[in-house]
Amino acid sequence: MYTNKNITLNIGVTLVSILFFMMIVSLFWTPYPPNELHTSDRLVSPNGQYWFGTDNFGRDILSRIMEASQTAFLIGISTLAIAFTGGLIIGGTSGYFGGVVDEILMRIIDALLAIPGLLLAIMLITIFHTGLWNTVLAIGVMGIPTFARVIRSGFLQIKNNDYVTASRLKGASHLWLIRQHILPNVMTPIIVVSTLYFSSAILAESALSFLGLGVQEPDASWGRMINEARPYLATAPWYILISGGFIIMLVLGFNLIGDGLRHHNESKR
Repeated sequence: MYTNKNITLNIGVTLVSILFFMMIVSLFWTPYPPNELHTSDRLVSPNGQYWFGTDNFGRDILSRIMEASQTAFLIGISTLAIAFTGGLIIGGTSGYFGGVVDEILMRIIDALLAIPGLLLAIMLITIFHTGLWNTVLAIGVMGIPTFARVIRSGFLQIKNNDYVTASRLKGASHLWLIRQHILPNVMTPIIVVSTLYFSSAILAESALSFLGLGVQEPDASWGRMINEARPYLATAPWYILISGGFIIMLVLGFNLIGDGLRHHNESKR
């Protein structure tokens, strides 16, 4: 039976697939070089030559949108890798060994959670300075507490199951137990959290770039494009609407995928 849950998941996959395809195409082709200036064509409205119009420097907005999609997916994938790896090490160690180790690591995670994520990212960027990879590091660290708590919860549920205990009594090592028995059984909630975190990472990068603390020129960023378009909201509204629209599209897509996967997981229980 085709349910609303299937529709939600399929819409999310469709939105993300469209943007991912655009990102792949941008690696090989854009209508114009993204940083090429056309000074005589500043703030031209969308037309047959410039499908999305031009910005305040005369650059083709479509070309910059396409290049910025590379930044969005790079930020999402890289920060996800950092957040997952850090969360797996901390959450897995805490949940598997428990006791004093669990108490110490969870108090560290609680301390990190007490700091608003975006504020933590701004603090780290202030220390390490602006730039693409410093932005990746800051947003990645911001996501570690979320993954750590989810992974810890899964490890606590699985580690005392009979099949895990039996393997332990047979002499299986800790790493073997984690790799073969525990981690595969906690991947479903991790995947759901990953999709939702991806969208959070895109929003965080856009916010930081909007504030001038994230991705810097010549790298294109949707958040930075919104900041550049802000003074021209009245005279060139398409600039900010198009830039913001692509952020909404990608974030909505990953949120719908996360919701669809979560509902699918709940229906199987």
